[in-house]
Amino acid sequence: MLRNLFISLFLCLLFSGCDNFSVKQKDSSPVISRTPIKGALLAQVNDWSIGTVDFSDKLNALKTLLPQEELQDQFNDAETKKKILQELVNFEILAQEAESKGMDKEPEVVDAVKNFKRNFLAQKMLGDLYKDITITNLEIENFYNTNKDIFKEPEEIRVREIAVSSETQAKDLLIRLLQGESFASLARTYSVVSSRSKDGDLGYSKIDQETITNEKFPAFWKAVINTEEGKSSSYFQSPDNKFYIIKVEDVKGGKPKSLTEVREAIREHLKSLQANQKKEEIIYNARKKFKVTVNEDLIN
Repeated sequence: MLRNLFISLFLCLLFSGCDNFSVKQKDSSPVISRTPIKGALLAQVNDWSIGTVDFSDKLNALKTLLPQEELQDQFNDAETKKKILQELVNFEILAQEAESKGMDKEPEVVDAVKNFKRNFLAQKMLGDLYKDITITNLEIENFYNTNKDIFKEPEEIRVREIAVSSETQAKDLLIRLLQGESFASLARTYSVVSSRSKDGDLGYSKIDQETITNEKFPAFWKAVINTEEGKSSSYFQSPDNKFYIIKVEDVKGGKPKSLTEVREAIREHLKSLQANQKKEEIIYNARKKFKVTVNEDLIN
């Protein structure tokens, strides 16, 4: 199923680009290519042809669209490549057969070609804008230094907990902790929640909105955030009337990634911002030349 989906994606990509075409002559002489194919002739159907290098380029272009290496690896298999080639040839045979029956003159086909042309032109203009933008290292460094917080790795905190049923017991345990007794030992002996089997150890948690919303309760995470590494909190009450004490065992992450790690991501981000600004400028100036009417009030 997945392999067939990938083949369909490949064909969509292939036909959305410009393949190599040849032109049939009126006599019986060999077909002459309008645009020479790259590589050895891999397949030909009348005035359409594709070379080995053309096919490989298209295949590699599709692989870059797939997010995971195991999905990309689907296209390294020789049988899959042959299947794609056969489907490609079948696609072209169907297209030429439809053309021979005059279907390319039907209104919906003509409209689709016009729409494709407009979409392609708009995308090409945007692509050219993006391609012509150069981002300097100084711009990248300035952006990084101004926005270091957004490059921080998620902070993870390793927490232990003790939960007991009465405030009196919580006070007693807090005193014993202040006197130097082992948090893990007290959790194993007195805690009434399931983490007692692990000496109260909850492992590492990311303190984000999802964690705060779905795990424990807000006062628990407030205590975690406000407790220094290696220290224990005071006791506090949970919504189910238990009394908790937590200890922050370790904190990791929370530091910005290095400029080297994020340089290219920043470059692409700044290029996108500049491309979008140039796009808006082009549209603004073009609106002055074109007759543009938009009746937004007709939208319900």
